[in-house]
Amino acid sequence: MTKKDNKKEGDLILGSILGICFLILIYTFIVKPIFNSSSKYLNDKSDKKANCQTSYSVRNAKTEFAAKQAFDKCMNE
Repeated sequence: MTKKDNKKEGDLILGSILGICFLILIYTFIVKPIFNSSSKYLNDKSDKKANCQTSYSVRNAKTEFAAKQAFDKCMNE
């Protein structure tokens, strides 16, 4: 191997490492906070209960048993 080939390999490895670090930083500071802020709404049990009570499958259930099953399914999701 020549010095030129070694330099190209080194540049490739360094570029790969920097690219991975860049992706990790983007995930940590941009993607993760967005998902955490949106999941707080669903983590609040009273909000989730209100959403499930007004969901299509619960409101349009033919029997009370079917409505309860749909509500339980919604709450467990």
